[in-house]
Amino acid sequence: MDLQGRPEVMRHEQCVRELWKSWTGDTPDTIERKQVAADRGVTSRVELLLCGGLKAVLKTPIEGFDRDWAVREAWFLQTLGSEIELQVPTILASKEVEHGRALLLSWCPGVDGDVGLGPDEALARRVLKAIEPLHGLVPCEAAFELLPRWGSGSAGHSQPHQRRHRRFMRRHEACLQTWADPLDRPWLDALCVGLGDSLQADAQALAALAPRLLHGDLHADNLRLDGNEVALLDWQSTSLGSPVYDVALWLSAHVDDGTLEPMSTLARTHLEAVDAWPGEATWLSALRATLSGMMSAYGSRGPSATGDREARSVKRLLSRSGLAGALVDEW
Repeated sequence: MDLQGRPEVMRHEQCVRELWKSWTGDTPDTIERKQVAADRGVTSRVELLLCGGLKAVLKTPIEGFDRDWAVREAWFLQTLGSEIELQVPTILASKEVEHGRALLLSWCPGVDGDVGLGPDEALARRVLKAIEPLHGLVPCEAAFELLPRWGSGSAGHSQPHQRRHRRFMRRHEACLQTWADPLDRPWLDALCVGLGDSLQADAQALAALAPRLLHGDLHADNLRLDGNEVALLDWQSTSLGSPVYDVALWLSAHVDDGTLEPMSTLARTHLEAVDAWPGEATWLSALRATLSGMMSAYGSRGPSATGDREARSVKRLLSRSGLAGALVDEW
């Protein structure tokens, strides 16, 4: 079958060439394209484009993509991302396509590393330091007009925290069935009962916190390391909410046996620096909500729809030495 003859492939080829020409002024015969392995195509088709010494990333929205996601990423990168001290991609060119806005982005320096899978305090500290300028910024009026409250996602739900509670109650059993070690099921089942009982109150406490700007999806696949520099990628999920959400998600990957306390100390230091420490009780609410949210997501995703690093991460999250084990000890 000649895939190049399919209309959607032809449209994508044309998009690549038009964006490349608008950026460089030239349309070469050959542009090498490599799909970015970390992306699983949930919202966009993501490719690394190479031609001579030039390289860039193309994000092309897929069918069913919420157009607002590309708009919010473009707005952030074109305005706030260039005005505060963040290592972020720049928009080289953009184009309206069938399902939304395609963005040609600069490629941040550095390499993919197997990060975020263990109790690495030094790395956790570096990433929190990199995100500090964002968390310390009071949202402007345009942010309130363009960005959703954290947790609303592409559904635009008016009560994202209620939605989170319902999703967890529907999906936690499937998540454990797919991802947990059967030997861990008794204590994980008990933990899920506690999470279900507390999630409503936890979500309400978190929703009441003063909103700031968030990355919204702070995990290992969305950063690059280059020496002491941390480059932050993928701003489609930029939201308004407490920085505690970003911090809890990032540090949840670093909790191991006996490390909840030092990681919580890192969280407190960072959140106090940006005047957003919510107190010990609400910090634990954030960790519980983070675990519930991860289980909600992976309750509808199996290994075939998950990258290797992500699969190892969620299995560890649900182990006795991961965040689940640390939280069951808290109870």
